[in-house]
Amino acid sequence: MRKLLFLGFILSLCLVNCTEDNLPINPYDGVDYGNTTLVIDTVSSTSFVKLHRDVLGPSCNVMGCHDGSFEPDFRTVESSYNTLVYHEIIKNNLAEDFTYRVVPGDTALSVLHERLTNCCFVNTNDRMPQDNIGNALPQEDLDAVTAWILGGAKDITGAISSEPNNLPNIDFFFVMDLMYDSTYSDNRIGEWYEPFLMPENEQVNFIFRVWDDKTNPADMLVNEVMISEFQDDFSNAITATATYYDPTYDVWSVPVNTTVLQSGETYYVRYKINDGENSSNTIYPNNQTSFIFKSMWSFIVQ
Repeated sequence: MRKLLFLGFILSLCLVNCTEDNLPINPYDGVDYGNTTLVIDTVSSTSFVKLHRDVLGPSCNVMGCHDGSFEPDFRTVESSYNTLVYHEIIKNNLAEDFTYRVVPGDTALSVLHERLTNCCFVNTNDRMPQDNIGNALPQEDLDAVTAWILGGAKDITGAISSEPNNLPNIDFFFVMDLMYDSTYSDNRIGEWYEPFLMPENEQVNFIFRVWDDKTNPADMLVNEVMISEFQDDFSNAITATATYYDPTYDVWSVPVNTTVLQSGETYYVRYKINDGENSSNTIYPNNQTSFIFKSMWSFIVQ
């Protein structure tokens, strides 16, 4: 069954990708300073402005390196902070010890500190900066980075950022028969975003790939599919609870019997989840989601 589930998994990656842009949060976006004066810390030894001016800028913002060619982006103070603190890493060590580039107060969990101090992060002599071919920065520069991280990795105003807690996400879903032999969600009536066809009077499995930044998908408090005849009204929706979790692919399976559905009718699907970290449930798609995704999350019983 796992092989069949994996096949459906691969097919559906191409078919239904429901995750909208999930870009890192810039700590300066949406800030309303009003008539107040923004006090920027440029004096103390752990000031990020000073660290960027004296270390990150001259040593890392060089042509072909962290000059905007790839992250972290050390061109400005803002881009440096935004691509460091609680920013998920792209490259990890073999033991996969790290999650973020900088964790305030913890050098052991900050990959920035590791890349600057460890001669061999993954390969021999891959210490940063690479233009030194494995040679470390001056000790006073390393001390400045260490002091900034241990001091809370404060931003330009001296504030310490909180670890992000994003809402859980549904990467994709697909629908298969009870034996996992057929994938009904592949059978669209027209364009790739239009409703797919579902058999009447049959037990089927809705399969959802769940993701969250902090909570293991297996530990979600709520996993529930909702089915409604109305695109934006789920007040009287048919509901079914997920009954099986596959840790290999982080997918939940929800059995639904189409006997309770009317032939020839178009139905809309939504998935309700709760990661235990946020007070309210997350529902996808919701009323504000693009009509394209709402159409992708719909089917006709025949």
